Amino acid sequence: MNRIFRVLWNAATGTFVVTSETAKSRGKKSGRRKLAVSALISLSSIMVSADALANAGNDTGKGIGTENGWIAIGEGAEADSTITTKEKVAEDPSKGYVAGAGIAIGYYSKASGASSTALGGYSLAESIGSVALGAGAHTTSTAKYSMAVGTNAVASNLYAIALGTNANASGKNSIALGRDTVSSAERSLTVGLGANAASLDSMAFGYNTSVTSDAANGIAFGSGAVTSAKNSVAIGSNSTATEENVVSVGSDALKRKIVNVGNGAISESSTDAVNGSQLFATNANVTQNTTDIAANTDSINQNTTDIATNTTNINSLSDSVTTLTDDALLWDAASGAFSAKHNGSDSK
Repeated sequence: MNRIFRVLWNAATGTFVVTSETAKSRGKKSGRRKLAVSALISLSSIMVSADALANAGNDTGKGIGTENGWIAIGEGAEADSTITTKEKVAEDPSKGYVAGAGIAIGYYSKASGASSTALGGYSLAESIGSVALGAGAHTTSTAKYSMAVGTNAVASNLYAIALGTNANASGKNSIALGRDTVSSAERSLTVGLGANAASLDSMAFGYNTSVTSDAANGIAFGSGAVTSAKNSVAIGSNSTATEENVVSVGSDALKRKIVNVGNGAISESSTDAVNGSQLFATNANVTQNTTDIAANTDSINQNTTDIATNTTNINSLSDSVTTLTDDALLWDAASGAFSAKHNGSDSK
């Protein structure tokens, strides 16, 4: 059966004491003597459900100190600044404990890393300087200076941060924000329910977004977006980036427009994107060139016809000249006299 009690700091002995709820922590000497008697009576007879509020294995009585100070509150939570973590586990691995300067608060909470903090039922902070906050939250022995906040959140690598129910940050310097998020690669970042970043320096933002393990430096932004190639970006709901060094705003089945794009530079060396107005001007020029080419084609065809006519006329003139030559009076310079021909034969 529980008794009414309170925990007070005793400056004289340097310890916490459990006493009657009606007792005062400081007063006249007679009052302090009454407090001590009340504390002894309470300590000898108290039966509470939180029977391991603060269970110290040493005999110094130091609950809070400047060296290996500790705090343990809650059933099954133990604090011991002199017994090593391994020794404590061997003694009773089912119970909670805290290492030097650690804090464990909650049912069977454990803070086994130096200066670590475990808050919440079955919370476990195993590495130095780590924080496990929430029921079942866990920072592993390989997760120095990491943080796991939320029910069953897990941080399992150096400087990792997992925030949210079932959030999991297993990459070095990784961050997982949101329920069921997973950041499994070094310096990866996930934000949103079910987001997953599995490659180096990758980022996934939004519900069920994903960057696959072979997509280093990839980014997926938008519900269901997936990036599966290096240095690529998928933007928009259900967009996919499957080729390296690309930016995708859709997928094979889903096409999108990019609007409000400024004029890009047009030159031999330009790598700028161009917009519709620039293409309109180009199309207008192409149309005019097509018209001009058609007109030139007509002119060329007419010239071809005229040339054929001229050729016919020339041939006719040639025939006429031949006819004149066959029936003519001609000067013969060699003989110094005229000669006459008729039908191609010399006349007599």
